[in-house]
Formats: sequence, C-alpha cells, structure tokens
Amino acid sequence: MSRLSLRTADGVALAGRIRAVDNPRAAVVVVHGFTATQDHPEVLAVADALVAHGFDVVTYDGRGHGSSEGICTLGHHERADVAAAVAVARGERDEGHACSNDGDGVANAHVAAV
Repeated sequence: MSRLSLRTADGVALAGRIRAVDNPRAAVVVVHGFTATQDHPEVLAVADALVAHGFDVVTYDGRGHGSSEGICTLGHHERADVAAAVAVARGERDEGHACSNDGDGVANAHVAAV
C-alpha cells in the first residue's frame, strides 16, 4: 500500500492510498461515506476484499475529512474529489471504477456521467 497526495481540479489536496496487486483485473476507487474517512472499517473491508479479488484499489479522504484539506460541501464540489481519484486509478490501469455506500454516490454518478 502506498500513500498518495491527490490534487483536485479546484486545488484541494486530498490524502489517499493505492493498494496495487500484480496483474490487476482493473482499478477501483472506493469512496467513504459522509461521516467517515478512508480508514473507516467498512471502507477498509471493501478495499481488502477487492484487492483479494485482483483489483488495484484507490481510497482517499474527501475534502474536509480525515487528513485532507478543504471543507465538505455536501456533494457540490466532491465530484472533483472523485475525479481526482479516478484519474489516479486510470493512470494505474486502462479501466477505473468508483463505488460508494453513502452520500458521495451523487458525486460518483456525476463523474460517471461525464
């Protein structure tokens, strides 16, 4: 596992990590929920399961959460956070995906549509 420093399009620095495997099937971005961080037990469990199934995994603390800069905007600017993480995932593999189990799903849907 390697620590990352992600920079969003609007200039916010985000703390992140990448878990890389040999010969990955794809790369996946796991987005934490509204009151969590990338160290939340559920985020760690999902990331570990994906790694065990052959995926590279990118996690990060969204703006205003954990070790990241900025303030939470309740989904308005969080799409830039997801986009920065997806860019890292795409840099590692040809294919990247984002998944969430909480409010950042709105940001994920926007990024997926762009």
